[in-house]
Amino acid sequence: MFKSGLIKAVAKDAGLTQKDVGKVLASLEKTFVETLESGEEVQLIGFMTAKPVAKAARKGRNPGKGILVDIPAKVGVAITPGKSLKDAVGGLKYEDFQK
Repeated sequence: MFKSGLIKAVAKDAGLTQKDVGKVLASLEKTFVETLESGEEVQLIGFMTAKPVAKAARKGRNPGKGILVDIPAKVGVAITPGKSLKDAVGGLKYEDFQK
C-alpha cells in the first residue's frame, strides 16, 4: 500500500476527509523525523517502536569484485514491531512469500 492508499483507507475508516487525513499523516511523519533526529525513540505501545541506533564501522565485501571495503560508522533506525503487527502477519504462510 502506498501513501495515497493509506490516506484513502484511513479517511474511509475514520469518517474524515482525505485532505484532513493527509494533514495528520504529514504531521505524524514530521513529528517522527524530529523525534528521531533528537535521538529519542518513538513508541506506539502495542504497535511499534522506532529508535535511532549506532552502527559501528566495519569491513564489508564488494560482491561484484570480491574486495574488502571500509563501511563507515553511522546512525540508522531500528523498528521493532509491537504485538498488533506481529499478530497481523502471524497467520501468513511462509510459502506464500517464496517467488
